[in-house]
Amino acid sequence: MVLVVVAGIALCCWARLHLGRLWSANVKRLEGHRVVDTGPYRLVRHPIYTGFIVIDLGLAILCGSALAVAGFAMITLGLWIKARLEEQFLSEELGAAAYASYKARTPMLVPRLTR
Repeated sequence: MVLVVVAGIALCCWARLHLGRLWSANVKRLEGHRVVDTGPYRLVRHPIYTGFIVIDLGLAILCGSALAVAGFAMITLGLWIKARLEEQFLSEELGAAAYASYKARTPMLVPRLTR
């Protein structure tokens, strides 16, 4: 499970570095903002959140308690809600057609399983 946690951290770092100046802690329009569909963003639309989910899953399994599993579920739900809000913003700011095309071909959080 330690390797799962490390993989999640690696995905978060790769996604953050790949975004470069287009990353921000808050959802806001940035100069040069565009749909990023390369690197980890070709696998899922929210690879940083996916990385956090992988980290939290590994930690929940390592803890092995019902409370850890409940925490994992709550964090995952929170990240899913935040991702949905970000997608609404991105669709409005970057253009519904451009974002809809990306959304249609790239899963939200889990590669090849969800959209």
